Amino acid sequence: MGWSGRDTLPHAFVRYAPVCATPPVRPTPLTRKGASVAPFSTSQAIRILFVCHGNICRSTMAQSVMQHLVDQAGLSACFVIDSAATSTEEIGEAPHHGTRRVLSDHGVPCVPHRARQLRRGEYEQWDLFVGMDAANIRNMRRMLTGDAAGKVHKLMEYAEASSADEAADVADPWYTGDFETTYADVLAGCEALLAWCRSYLVKAGRPAAAVRPGASARPAAAPTPKAGR
Repeated sequence: MGWSGRDTLPHAFVRYAPVCATPPVRPTPLTRKGASVAPFSTSQAIRILFVCHGNICRSTMAQSVMQHLVDQAGLSACFVIDSAATSTEEIGEAPHHGTRRVLSDHGVPCVPHRARQLRRGEYEQWDLFVGMDAANIRNMRRMLTGDAAGKVHKLMEYAEASSADEAADVADPWYTGDFETTYADVLAGCEALLAWCRSYLVKAGRPAAAVRPGASARPAAAPTPKAGR
């Protein structure tokens, strides 16, 4: 039987055109301390939604950093990246000036974005929902009416190789005022997330950039990552 995107991808994803002409090998789910993560289809763009409370500080920072890493790695066609809020407090607002400043300081373009709220119906539209702290995880699971497919994760899971319940939070600079520490955590998390995603792309025989030896997508030098709150 021939491969079909329907074999591994929720029905809502079928409308997106494949970006790889070669049918992929079904990847084996990766595990982090026993927590199995359902594989996504590697025949289409990997769709990642970063989520925080207001969608003006951490999640937009993560969206910008991840997009920059992906672009630098030559993998832009392999990803769709966006961000959203669990609250309605900042809807329509641009990224926080502190986020824009720290991104500029590290040579990372700030993506054009206006804060929006996560919607219940989006569960089938994304492969991964990546929150910043424990409250984000709780709110996402509530707003999405559960997480049957195991799509909801915390960013620092990837940097720490732990579960969402065990991983550190990315501190909210709205309260701490420390955008540098938040940037360091976001960078560490996004680099680890990209490496994790690349393992699927490699299995699927995707573009050479995915497996280029010694390829680095790291922006300008950043401070040593510190654990969030």
